[in-house]
Formats: sequence, structure tokens, C-alpha cells
Amino acid sequence: MASEFPTSARVVIVGGGVMGVGLAYHLGHEGWGSDTVLLEKAELTSGSTWHAAGQVTHSTSSFGLGKCVDYNIGLYSGGLEAETGQPVTWHGCGSFRLAYTTDEMDWLRHTLSVARALGFNIALVGPEQGAKLHPFYNLDGVLGALHTPDDGHVDPTNVTMAMAAARVRTVSASSANAGPPTSCKPPMTNGWSRPRKARSPASMWSTPLAPMRARSANGLACNCR
Repeated sequence: MASEFPTSARVVIVGGGVMGVGLAYHLGHEGWGSDTVLLEKAELTSGSTWHAAGQVTHSTSSFGLGKCVDYNIGLYSGGLEAETGQPVTWHGCGSFRLAYTTDEMDWLRHTLSVARALGFNIALVGPEQGAKLHPFYNLDGVLGALHTPDDGHVDPTNVTMAMAAARVRTVSASSANAGPPTSCKPPMTNGWSRPRKARSPASMWSTPLAPMRARSANGLACNCR
């Protein structure tokens, strides 16, 4: 919820998309909620979040990312809505990852091994089984597919708003008359206390923000990416 420009914060996050709000939400669960401020130049999700596809799949060849995905599916499919009372529009529909070449099949086998090691519900199926599971697919030329029945898709805007409703202290340019960020250094004239950490998950705005990276005498590190 938007508020007046604060005078102190332990953590400042620049960017009110699903990444920035998600970071603030989880910091809140770690006890940093009252000391975390999220800065947004317009409205939450008004950057690249609102038009994201929102698919969440267990088909990943990374152990770290796989654990994140599995956690997110649990959060989106029930936990977040139960906590906040805000709808997130989760659709648990399952998904397929198709392979048309032998190299792609090798990648599917590697992904399958990672997913099984993590305990995911996943199977490598041939075209015949794929046609039975999803008769509307055009499987011409398909050698195989990963079937992940616990996957789904979600409305990214609803997810962001639900996390924001939970425990996110937001300052927007319109409410605080702050305007877009012009520096990673806090001004010394308005009483703004230097945060210990600053992060900028600003997506398409990361390029203009990147030159603002600065390190002050008091050790403020601004990592814009």
C-alpha cells in the first residue's frame, strides 16, 4: 500500500514488479517488513510484469531453480491466497515440454534426472502417450515430451497484488511526488537515512538504472540489474 516517503529503511527495493514485491514479501516473512521500503515510479506491475505469461513449470535443469519453482507452485496454488484473501488466479493444468531433435531429447533426459532427484511428478513420454494425454496437440515430428502434471499458470498481476497486500510498504512516485530514480545515492538534505541494502529488480528499466550504481562513504551498495 502506497505511503508517504519514509525517512529510514533497512532495505530499499527499486521496482514494483513481481520480483521486487516478491522480495519485499519474503523479507517481511523474515521479520524485515517494517524496515523494508519498495519504491515504484508508477503503479505496481506497470512495467513488464502485467503482460508476462505466468506459466510455472517443473521442467528445469537447475536444482536451485527447480526448488524455487516447486515452492512457487505451492505458494500460488493455495498458500498465498489463504494468507491474504486475495485471488491469484492459479490454474493447475499441467504442461508438456516437446523435443523435435535428438539434442532436445538429451536435454529432456537431463531435465528428467534433475526433476526426479528433487522428487517432482514428471515423466518422459513418447508421441503416442502424448496424444492420449493431450489429443489437441499437433505432434508431427515430435520425438518425445516431458509431462509435468503439477504445473500451471497464474495471473502475475494478481500474484503481485496479493503479496503487496500481505506485508509490503510501497512508495510510488505519484503518492510521494518522488519521480523516477535519478541516483542510487540518497540525498543528504531531506532526512533520508542510508539503507544497509539496496536492490533494483527493475527489468526493462535496469539499463538506465545501471549507470547509477554507487557506493557511498557509509557503504551503501546499490546493485541495479
